[in-house]
Amino acid sequence: MMRIIRCIRIDKDIWEDTRNAVIEDKTYISHLIEALLRSYLLERAIAMASYTLKGTIYEHDAKPGNKS
Repeated sequence: MMRIIRCIRIDKDIWEDTRNAVIEDKTYISHLIEALLRSYLLERAIAMASYTLKGTIYEHDAKPGNKS
């Protein structure tokens, strides 16, 4: 299932540069946006997992008297 986005605000210069780049690359802006969103979500998931680990495993092991 796809979602149609009716309106997003993008700086005019960024839009034109992106438009020209995807034309040169013979791809679609929608594919570029999807790839960027996937990258963002992946980085976010990694950061959240890292934060969760730091709050449990790493801090627990770092306490004096804890031996692994």
